Amino acid sequence: MPRVVRLFRVPKSGWPMEELAQVSAIQEMGFEGCAHARQLLLVDRETLDALEFFARNDSREHHDGRTEW
Repeated sequence: MPRVVRLFRVPKSGWPMEELAQVSAIQEMGFEGCAHARQLLLVDRETLDALEFFARNDSREHHDGRTEW
């Protein structure tokens, strides 16, 4: 049975994704507060693992220039 493991949205165009504990999905609009309205990407865990998407040593650059490790 498929299940949601993680949720992300982009609050403003050009900003990095932010992970959410929960979010409202609005019919024909996408996730509430997401700059990419009407776009939803579903990816299986095996693909994310192959891309090392959740690697602990990944850094995230924020819109204000900060880098999170």
